[in-house]
Amino acid sequence: ADRLAAALARRAQSQGTCWARVSGASIRHGWVAVLVFCVLGGLFGKEAFSIRTSQTQQEMMPRTAQAAIAYTQMVDIFGAGSIFPFQLLIAPHDGVVESDAFFERARKIVRRTTELAGAAELLNASGVMLSGAEDVPFELVRQALHADETKCALLAKLLGRPVCELVRLGWRQFTDGDAAAGRNASATFVSLAPTFDPFTPRGTRVIDALRAALETAAAEAGSVDTVGLVGGAISMNDCVSLVYAYFPLMVGVTLSVVFALLAAAFRSLVVPLRAVATISVSLLVTMGAAWLVYGRGWLNGLGWDAVGMRGSLAWSAPVLAFPIMVGLGLDYDIFLLGRILEYRLLGFGESESIAAGVEHSGPLITAAGVIMAIAFGALLFSSSTSLNELAFLLTASVLVDTFVVRTVLVPSAMGIIGAANWWPRKLPPPVPRVDLLPLRTHGALPSEREEHGAPAVPPAYESVDAADSPHVAPVVAARFVDSLHAEGAPPTEQPRTSAAPRGDEEDVPPGRGHGEDVDSDGDSSSTDL
Repeated sequence: ADRLAAALARRAQSQGTCWARVSGASIRHGWVAVLVFCVLGGLFGKEAFSIRTSQTQQEMMPRTAQAAIAYTQMVDIFGAGSIFPFQLLIAPHDGVVESDAFFERARKIVRRTTELAGAAELLNASGVMLSGAEDVPFELVRQALHADETKCALLAKLLGRPVCELVRLGWRQFTDGDAAAGRNASATFVSLAPTFDPFTPRGTRVIDALRAALETAAAEAGSVDTVGLVGGAISMNDCVSLVYAYFPLMVGVTLSVVFALLAAAFRSLVVPLRAVATISVSLLVTMGAAWLVYGRGWLNGLGWDAVGMRGSLAWSAPVLAFPIMVGLGLDYDIFLLGRILEYRLLGFGESESIAAGVEHSGPLITAAGVIMAIAFGALLFSSSTSLNELAFLLTASVLVDTFVVRTVLVPSAMGIIGAANWWPRKLPPPVPRVDLLPLRTHGALPSEREEHGAPAVPPAYESVDAADSPHVAPVVAARFVDSLHAEGAPPTEQPRTSAAPRGDEEDVPPGRGHGEDVDSDGDSSSTDL
């Protein structure tokens, strides 16, 4: 009973505040708020599922670092493909590279693979058996590898270039053999230098196409040789592809754990379902906003590199941001739910509990959210693109959760669900109490009683568990008035201990409560509840 009186006093003091107005509007217009958020979730969700990721080196390096500046210059002059080419490995089944038959098979595999992948004009091929679009005759390679100095000089004079030196250099570069050392080659590779950045989404598509076409090309060439695609960009692509292949599982497991923990904590199935739904809306809105900024350039007008358009997101940003975003959203949700449940167990009604929970947890959640937003937002001033994107995701998520989801969406959804919020848990019905707030005799409210020098809660105001009986509030209220009488308030009639029927009561003049007697001085005493 003491806690109920204190809660009612807090409610009275919070009336008219910003949080009271927001919570009241959210509950009154719950369907409107939920429908608006469904539409926004759908629109931003569409953008979120349009996100493209890349693994470019510039995203990982600070923009002002010397290595990043030199790398950018190298890319501008030679192209990223020349720095990170694809390698097509071909190992003959008989372990002999130096044969005319193998040279012919290898050329067919390379050309057919690039043709099937639709990338013949996008890749510059080079190896011991071909150079670009031109074939390197096997006989020329064989003679250059084993020719003496006189023969090498003659070949250089006839062809106008140092053939022997070039062939031997290529042999050491593209095979595992060394003619000068007498080591035969058992495998070779062909360098496929793309004319674009292989770490971009375009590079990912070409890699997938090449890998799909390679086995078909080898089969068409009648080859039983070992073939494969390797290289820096391909290794990174495989790593990222594997991470994102498990990303849906990561999302599912995370949200399942959230569901299980909330179900155990609140002994309800509806609470975790609602929490997962609102957290998902927050995730979709945040991810969609990130793509609108970095993929579509919505903030390009600011002229700030941290939020400039790039056409893709760093592959690590969404993966790293997701668990943090879920954790923060769940944290704020529990803050709010705990307060709402506290008021509900005190005997408040559903809507009243929700409103009181928002009013009294709103400042705490807002303060926590602003602090986290400032901390994450500091990374926007980093010169690393990947950190900028991670900072945007986390900052936007915290702000959306703090000022929109927990403040508007959650109260609206819980107001619509009503008493079913706690299903299958059975909570005691709301206490059918007589309103304690109008009691003014000698300062009935704790805050008013303190103004008159009396204890905040009278000694005779005995504690009663509101869950024990639906009739506890009239009993509590009666004891409250009895305590006032004990402190010197002259009773005019005996207080009732249970709610009496109203049908046969006499009319009460406006502005006067039931049972109020006006003394000669015009003061009234509340003696009847």
